[in-house]
Amino acid sequence: MDKHSSIKDKIKKMGEKIGFVVYDEVGSGQARSSWPDVVWLDKRIKGEWFDGIVPVDQKGRKRKGGKPSLDTDFVLPVIGFEVDEVSNSPKTIKGSASNLDTLSAQVGVIVLYSTKEKLSKQTFVDYKVNTYRYLIDMKPRTRIIVLTERELELIEINMNKT
Repeated sequence: MDKHSSIKDKIKKMGEKIGFVVYDEVGSGQARSSWPDVVWLDKRIKGEWFDGIVPVDQKGRKRKGGKPSLDTDFVLPVIGFEVDEVSNSPKTIKGSASNLDTLSAQVGVIVLYSTKEKLSKQTFVDYKVNTYRYLIDMKPRTRIIVLTERELELIEINMNKT
């Protein structure tokens, strides 16, 4: 399993552990052009409340089961995640931020990681600062925070203590 996939799996397990309904690669946006890596949905909104209401796609066609549509189903995205390698270009980071903005979750999170053996803490800080600069340029509607892979691991450790 590559590093990107293993981080996504970690995020999914963390969300499930604390009670979210978790999906990866769920399309959002009117044209379903945004596909956040992982989405944590509020499980207090029960799918069975809407039995008998036929979900349709953007063209009015009946949708078959599977993942929810974040545009036409009664779901509440709480946190959306994008997982990006630190060597990615500003264009990639802005694409991830756009995916999170289109999702319109309460919070968007960009998790930065490296495939290199060891990057210095300062290098990650520099990438984090640059990522925030790109976000300032974009002016997203959604609050987006940036975490490093190590910070995500610390959150997981702290979750396991409680």
